[in-house]
Amino acid sequence: MSIKFKFVMVTVLTLTLVFSSLPAFASEATGSESFVKAQEIPVNQNAEVMLAQSEIESEIEGNIDIAAETNLTVDSTKSIKSIETQTRRRASGLLSDNPRTIVNGTLTQSNDVDFHFFSVTSNKFLLAQLISDNADYWTALYIVDYETGTATPTNVGNYSGSLIALNGLPQGDYAFAVASDGTLGDSYSLRINAANPAGSYSNIIKVTPSLQQFVVLYSNNDVYANGTFVYNTSSSASTQHLDWQRQYYFSYGGNYNQRTHNISYAKIKAVAGPYSYSSSYASSNNVMLIYLDEDTLFTYFESQFQSYPHYYYSSFVDILGKTTPRRLEADDYLYGEHIIAYDLNTGTPIDFYSVLNFYYGAGIENLPTITELTE
Repeated sequence: MSIKFKFVMVTVLTLTLVFSSLPAFASEATGSESFVKAQEIPVNQNAEVMLAQSEIESEIEGNIDIAAETNLTVDSTKSIKSIETQTRRRASGLLSDNPRTIVNGTLTQSNDVDFHFFSVTSNKFLLAQLISDNADYWTALYIVDYETGTATPTNVGNYSGSLIALNGLPQGDYAFAVASDGTLGDSYSLRINAANPAGSYSNIIKVTPSLQQFVVLYSNNDVYANGTFVYNTSSSASTQHLDWQRQYYFSYGGNYNQRTHNISYAKIKAVAGPYSYSSSYASSNNVMLIYLDEDTLFTYFESQFQSYPHYYYSSFVDILGKTTPRRLEADDYLYGEHIIAYDLNTGTPIDFYSVLNFYYGAGIENLPTITELTE
């Protein structure tokens, strides 16, 4: 199947907007004089806010070809190693489960083989690559048995510079050995990504040179990025995990100001990433951008109460002057995209990058800084 994924084609997006027509805000931290109603924000102001966003968008199609092994077998031509012997070596160590990491080391006469131990908690799609200026260096995967204290060689391995791909690494304990067929003394980097699940796939959307960013579309329409489920491309699939809410409530002397945003029943037209994402409200070094489509449900509510003199105000009217709850419509996209920032580290949505987010549309907060993760 062919699916278009929208990518923000810029390394760093830093947008600082100054609005002369609006009062200056440090935050919504004080009383009634600082509370701004959504209906007070001019529509032409909203267009200015999202202009830069719409100008940097372009579409590419991710379809990366990787020849992956699907079977892990024992290599009887190589000898079984003693774990106790290998752990005495200087650079041997235990990596995190389901590793997504880069290990650096140097082989020497006294440490001519390094073992890097790890476990996977379920069947995984493994990518690995040894990088060294020494063409004699190679890496091989071993099956580890801690009860017998042995490491058994497998058919998975390659020389420096060659990609290792195994779509079907069984749950268990393993180690990558790094050794040389010739000279020693050179440094190396071992790149590993064993985060995504094993399974039949229809498209590899993204792999960065370091292997630290790996996004896959599976045959069942699931999209995973670095081991985290992003969404299912089927129109009938649930998107409840993308529901987002931001609620502001400030009380003072028996009075209060309140403002709430909600996104639910997300309809997805594109995904992009991973990126690092930083805003006044939320930050993460590992996010996917979820581009919301028409028919996504959006709710905005603001209210204000003052005890004396008595005053109460509430409204479900959003910054575009439309009454919520409502579904996103075609003309909402005249002001740019409506994007959920989905944190891959936690598997949760952390921000709503849109003119419909009052804080961005009104210029109260600067637009987020977004950096594409290319390594």
